[in-house]
Amino acid sequence: MTEMLTSPQNEHVKHLAKLRKDGRLRRSSGHFLVEGPRFVETALESNATVEELIWSPNLAGEDHPLAARAGAGGIEIVRVSKDCYRKIADVKNPQGIAALVKTPEYDTDQVLSDAEGLYLVACGIQDPGNLGTMIRAADAVGCAAVLVVRPAADIFNSKVVRSTAGSLLNLPVVALDEADALASLAAAGIRLILADAAGNADARTADWSVPVALAVGSEARGFSETLRGAAAASVRVPMWGRSESLNAAAAAAVCLYAARWGQAE
Repeated sequence: MTEMLTSPQNEHVKHLAKLRKDGRLRRSSGHFLVEGPRFVETALESNATVEELIWSPNLAGEDHPLAARAGAGGIEIVRVSKDCYRKIADVKNPQGIAALVKTPEYDTDQVLSDAEGLYLVACGIQDPGNLGTMIRAADAVGCAAVLVVRPAADIFNSKVVRSTAGSLLNLPVVALDEADALASLAAAGIRLILADAAGNADARTADWSVPVALAVGSEARGFSETLRGAAAASVRVPMWGRSESLNAAAAAAVCLYAARWGQAE
């Protein structure tokens, strides 16, 4: 265990703080940060490679069980002061424990190889909170993977990571250009269904036979003509109130659950 870092100007503290903010640094270093006891515990229990546990005894308490667990697993423990941790943290009231995690790498063909798979394709989702919530919903219904079609929010943006509530480490999440995503889905024999306010089928009664991928588009831009042309069908969410539509994350969750219930019948 290293000596406690007490200066916010320490080079490692500055590196961790920059890693949280700078997508280019995350990509070049191959690392990202997770914060909070629940997320750190998920990281330790998952197949993720945790390279450092960042721990502020002043905030998280002495003899924290996650620190002991990480240390027993041979993970480097970086103790930092309260001021140092607050520089690193992404929240106003930090809980004093975080982890430096190696960015996972996935083979797209392998990710799409589940013949019984339900997939989510998040198309052009720029809002980090929406993207993170969609990943969380995909994990909740047991999706085999999430494809994020660029341009989109960085998967490892701190707001995306936080919004997944740990789900980012529970299933593959892969960012691809649209052409590559469509080619990969076609090669794997996965039908593509669009969530669309003007969809030609009710999401509750649509054909969700697997393997199948639900595509949800940006509220501002919707779907490209190329993507529309590649889809086997489109589904709509019934609306009983005055709202014209749901936001992307809500629509994704409703349609994914409709797919699961439809498959169970």
